Amino acid sequence: MNVESGRVERCAGVPTLPIVGRMGQWVGYSDFREVDGVLLPHEFGGKFANSFLGEFQMKWTEVEFGAEVAEGAFELRDAEAD
Repeated sequence: MNVESGRVERCAGVPTLPIVGRMGQWVGYSDFREVDGVLLPHEFGGKFANSFLGEFQMKWTEVEFGAEVAEGAFELRDAEAD
């Protein structure tokens, strides 16, 4: 946590990943912007303790609260059926 801004800028944890199991992970947050009165990071990225899994980066260009989402948009599908 950044003591001056109060923002969580980095965190570390040990999530459980499918097939791999528990794996250390570091995540950093940046590009904080206010959306409807809430300060949110619009970019984050990190890496895993095992370099074989690599690094990841994500960036949001737009954030909207209360957005309409099609029913089933977040349902998991069988990859073999696709």
